[in-house]
Amino acid sequence: MNQMNTVLVIVIGDPERGIASVLEDGWLAKRPTRFIPAVQIMRGTDQWISGVSEKTFLARHGRRPLEGEIGCAIAHVNAYQQFLRSAYQWAIVLESDIRITNQEELSTAIEAVVANFPSVGQIFSLYSESPLSKRSSTAIGNLTISRLATPPQGGVAYMLDRPAAKRLLEAQSPIVNVADWPITARDTNFYFIQLKGIAHPTDEVQSTVAPGIERSTLVPWRVRLQMWLGVWYAQHWSSFSGPQEYYYVVLQPRILRMLRRFRRDQS
Repeated sequence: MNQMNTVLVIVIGDPERGIASVLEDGWLAKRPTRFIPAVQIMRGTDQWISGVSEKTFLARHGRRPLEGEIGCAIAHVNAYQQFLRSAYQWAIVLESDIRITNQEELSTAIEAVVANFPSVGQIFSLYSESPLSKRSSTAIGNLTISRLATPPQGGVAYMLDRPAAKRLLEAQSPIVNVADWPITARDTNFYFIQLKGIAHPTDEVQSTVAPGIERSTLVPWRVRLQMWLGVWYAQHWSSFSGPQEYYYVVLQPRILRMLRRFRRDQS
């Protein structure tokens, strides 16, 4: 079997928001594709009460979830379920407002992953919205594939295998996290592939997750301080398997962000 026949393309949301044109021609047009509609959910409904753990979300993020965040997370869960119901070994998940200008570059990256990485629980981000915490890098042809110490920010374009999809699905049953990412680099290997032909024009397309909201400002300073001092863990310990999980889920990403900011300020 051709290696690329093991790859399924999954599009989340309305393709007319941006990705529709590239699905009609080129490499993507020849791939098996599944479409996952956007999810609208309201707080307090039966679906919310039975399928969302606001308690755990609060413990992880320091605030209550937005309805758009939960809808996005459910759509990604639906994508994992669709993937696992198929016979494919790998899937590419693309949110519908992603822009792809170089399909040849994309296909080369996907082919490199299928040929060089075993299906043992791997996630490859094809686009990230912030600096990355890299553990190591490997060159494959003209590509640089970096192993990450923490999951990348943004889940708008990524590739994953079946074991990773199962772990993501388990972690979001019920929904306890935003779509990116309910698991850590201890649970699954996270990688990043720098592709020039993929962009996410957030300045052109209105977010459907948090329209008009700057989510980075939603966590009060008193909560941030409690997180650093461990008071937050003392209050929410039942939402974590132990101090180690609290460190990797809550503290490590914040520590690495501070280190990156410090290095940027020093340069």
